[in-house]
Parts: sequence; C-alpha cells; structure tokens
Amino acid sequence: LRHTATGLCHLEIVSIAKARGLDNVLIFEDDVSFLTGDPRPLSDAIVQLRKMSNWQLFYLGMNVVRAELELVTKNLLFGKKGNPTKIKSTHAYAIHHSAFDRVLAFRDSVFKDHSIDIWLPVNFDFYCLYPLFCLQDQNDKSVRFRRNFDKRVGPS
Repeated sequence: LRHTATGLCHLEIVSIAKARGLDNVLIFEDDVSFLTGDPRPLSDAIVQLRKMSNWQLFYLGMNVVRAELELVTKNLLFGKKGNPTKIKSTHAYAIHHSAFDRVLAFRDSVFKDHSIDIWLPVNFDFYCLYPLFCLQDQNDKSVRFRRNFDKRVGPS
C-alpha cells in the first residue's frame, strides 16, 4: 500500500509539471536527509546535465543494490536501464520533460504491486549525483543505503 501511495503521489507531481509545461521536475521524499551542505557537486552535475540533450532521469540519492555505474564526470554517474534490483529508492530525483509521458504510463502498473522506485531504473537510463548527496532518513536503512553506495560505487 505504501508503494502504491508513493507512486500515485509522484505521478501527480509529474502530471502537474507536464500540465504547467515545466522543463523538468525535482521530487523529494518527505523523509529526505541531505548528507552535505556543499552545493558544488550538485551545481557541477547540473551544468553537465544541461549540456546533454538525452538525460531523462537524475538521482540526487539512491540505494544501489547492484549496479554498474560509469563515472561520466567527477560529479556525475551514468547507469543503463535494466535489472529491477539494481537501483532502489526515490530519495530525491529529477525527471526531464521528455520522460513525462513514459513516467505517467507507470499509472497502469501502480496497482499491480509495482513500486516506482524499481520501475524507473528498469525503464530509463539514468544519471546520479556523485558523491551521494541525500538519502531517506529511515533509521538503520539509511546506514545500509550509504554502505551500499560506498561498496558499489566507491567512497563519497
């Protein structure tokens, strides 16, 4: 039920962004926690994304369960869409307007026991901020999210 509610909330945000003609939308979970006060990595990554015409999904934080992420620049990682267990969580992420319609197509899956945090990286190539910028503040899960990221991507 929690995943259904999360998915529906995120879809409503994307729907509003599309209706308003926004270029992109940044979605935060209500329990997001920022790991650093230094905005430079985020600023540098945004500069790089603006130079790319093909980005559709950009994570500021994620739980990396199993993934091959390529360092594109010192503050930007790239991951190929695919395996649903690679990336989990929607701590904070941006969606480019070119992906709004495909993301809204998730509405058909939301009631079939699919969670948006797994569905997104299965259906989209994605970028991720490096080092890890934020996580969901979920007690012991936060420690695990950070450990997973450091183990699979490297110390941040």
